[in-house]
Amino acid sequence: MFFKRLLLFLTCLVSAKGVSLLVDKGKIMTPEITVPYFSGAALSGNDNWVFNLNEVDTLKKLNLIENIHEKRKAIDNYRFSSEEDSTHQYQLNQPGLIYAIRLAKIMFFFQGDIGALKSFQLLIHCFFCFLIMLSFKTTLKRLLFFLLYFINPAILYLTIFPFYYFWQVIGSYIIVLILLNPKKQTFLLLLFSSLRFDSCSIRFCKISGKVSMVSVPKTKSISG
Repeated sequence: MFFKRLLLFLTCLVSAKGVSLLVDKGKIMTPEITVPYFSGAALSGNDNWVFNLNEVDTLKKLNLIENIHEKRKAIDNYRFSSEEDSTHQYQLNQPGLIYAIRLAKIMFFFQGDIGALKSFQLLIHCFFCFLIMLSFKTTLKRLLFFLLYFINPAILYLTIFPFYYFWQVIGSYIIVLILLNPKKQTFLLLLFSSLRFDSCSIRFCKISGKVSMVSVPKTKSISG
């Protein structure tokens, strides 16, 4: 039974990966927003959240590549520098996504930083969707869920978008699992509580405030 389900999971994972490659056009948030997270993850030796401002210009150049395939490849394979050059302190948002990026870089060390986060988010998507799919009692319902949600191009486009948006859906996945598996509610509620806290720390929490840049020795501070 275990090996049968493992084979089924791998089949679903490969299918989701194939569809994600079709919808992946190399889109990212603006470099000014993307860089603080990925550069901050690379500069892991600092107690404060700092990032390399020069990486913004580099990412802008990659974002201007006209060929979609080459653009996606260049962005996904790019590795942010761990050298402190033109560093700035960032204090506007929650740093939770930085930890997700660091874990993704460990798991998918053979990819660039952005590509690793995409793969990590796709893996999490497939893991929860697979559990939900198995929770349905009939083959028809499982097939419909697989086609309409699991490998839905629109869902996968949002899943692999390299930013904190994806992580806000984790709590919803667990709620669905709780509703479909009433006998396992206690365990799933504990899982929901812990993961919901983690996803809240990753998502954007500060939605207002003026962005300012103040010079300090060796670094600059961006705060809200």
